[in-house]
This record gives sequence, structure tokens and C-alpha cells, in this order.
Amino acid sequence: MHRLPGWSRRFFARTASQRVFTPTVFEGASKIEPPLPVPEHIPRPTWAARPGGHPERLPDTLFAEVKSPEAIDKVRRANQLAARALQAALAAAQPGATTHDADRAAFDVTVA
Repeated sequence: MHRLPGWSRRFFARTASQRVFTPTVFEGASKIEPPLPVPEHIPRPTWAARPGGHPERLPDTLFAEVKSPEAIDKVRRANQLAARALQAALAAAQPGATTHDADRAAFDVTVA
């Protein structure tokens, strides 16, 4: 019979609620940058001021709707912008870069 090393026997013998992962934090590695400012001319979604920033559940009547050609064009342009932001974030995600660097690159594409 194969035996697990001592640390893993102790870990796997615990119940799921007892398993605790404590990440190692290095000095200065956990700095959280402040949020980037969003210009006032960009409209805020209605749910942004709600607790937790979560939107309300949509009524069943709104789950399927026929979009006008103008609405479809807006969705298409929004998706193209999201794709450019993702490409910028991926390009900024290089070894040694922080998540703030990738966030800033996406921010610059979407807000510029």
C-alpha cells in the first residue's frame, strides 16, 4: 500500500471545512493599487451604486428580446472594444509585470 507523506496525511485527514490555505505574502508583493478614475462623461451602469455592485435579477420577460439593427451594431462595437482591451491586457502581461500593469493597459484602451 502506498503511504502519503506526513503533511499530506494530516491535510487530507481533515474535512473540507477544516482545509485551510494560507497564501504566503512577501514584503511589498500585496500592494493594491487605487482604482483608476473613470471620466464623468462615461455613464455609470444603474447597478454600480447597489450594495456589492451587483445588478438586480432580470425579469423573465427580458431574457429574450429582439434587438434592432442599431442595438446589434452597438453590441458588436462593444465586443470589438472588449477584444481590443483584452489584447492590450494580454500584451501587458509579461514576466515581471503586475496585474495593475495589465489593468492599466485595458483601461487605456477602453477609456481613451
